Amino acid sequence: MVEILVSLFHSKLWRTRDILWRDTTTGKVALWLMESKTFKTAEFAKDTNANLIAADQNWQVHGIADFDGDGKGDVLWRHKASQSFAIWYMDGTAMRKCQDIQRHWGCLGD
Repeated sequence: MVEILVSLFHSKLWRTRDILWRDTTTGKVALWLMESKTFKTAEFAKDTNANLIAADQNWQVHGIADFDGDGKGDVLWRHKASQSFAIWYMDGTAMRKCQDIQRHWGCLGD
């Protein structure tokens, strides 16, 4: 079974939405790359060494934004049990870097 995690902006002008998926059994993350509203291709998310990456079920997508100013959507994850955060800095289907965020603050609405 798979779950849709979020639609993810990827273009420099934020005009194209890709779709982020996770296999609920393996945790592997995949993206549907879109061209406007048309499906273009599907690829698994990989790290900089081309290894497939996975996110266990305790991690939930908490938001999408361009956290590093490169014009591409990055993924903010929140761990359900520990309430810790991590950011995946993305470049298309490649996670360039993962950064753990220390929780010294709360999100509005928590």
